[in-house]
Amino acid sequence: MANLLLLAWIFLIFWSITLVFSNGLWAFLTFILSCIVLAAWSNTPEAKAIRGKQETEAKRAELAATKATQGLEKNFQQLSKDPTNTEALDYVLDVLEGLSKEKLKPLISNIVLPLLEIKPLDERVRATVFSCAQRAISRSALSTQVSSKAFYDAALDILQQHPDQTSLKKYALEVGRWHYSISRPDGKVTIYDEQSIQNDLLVRSR
Repeated sequence: MANLLLLAWIFLIFWSITLVFSNGLWAFLTFILSCIVLAAWSNTPEAKAIRGKQETEAKRAELAATKATQGLEKNFQQLSKDPTNTEALDYVLDVLEGLSKEKLKPLISNIVLPLLEIKPLDERVRATVFSCAQRAISRSALSTQVSSKAFYDAALDILQQHPDQTSLKKYALEVGRWHYSISRPDGKVTIYDEQSIQNDLLVRSR
């Protein structure tokens, strides 16, 4: 019964869209009927079971994310005390890669950026930190330029500390282009941005 109601709702939705281009009244009536069918389907045991399963899975995912965040802080503290702790590092990187934008934002200043300071020469760390930056910061955010600049400044700082490392220069260049691009309405880096980045790299790699 639930499957039939669901199929009927899908059919009515498509039919109402078709009718929009031929008869507005019939389209409206068909849309109303589809809403009634959807309401009927939502009250079937099958639909309630699906909603219950989705809610349970959502709660489990939230609980798992909370535990992962708590474990993240614990392992980050261990890594801070002992940067050679590969087990703690693997845990931190794995958790950071799986966190959503909302979960990442509060961690930028106390875990993500400090992680780069602890292990600046680790390619996996740099890749994860940059990935976190790209997921957590968007052009729509009012504080985008400030936040992205923090990552760019961090990349320049580690380049200044290790000017002989070509990989760090490439990393700073990549982060710099990203920083400038998200501050542009079209998301494209200008020739002036490129010149500014090259000047920064030259100063920091002396």
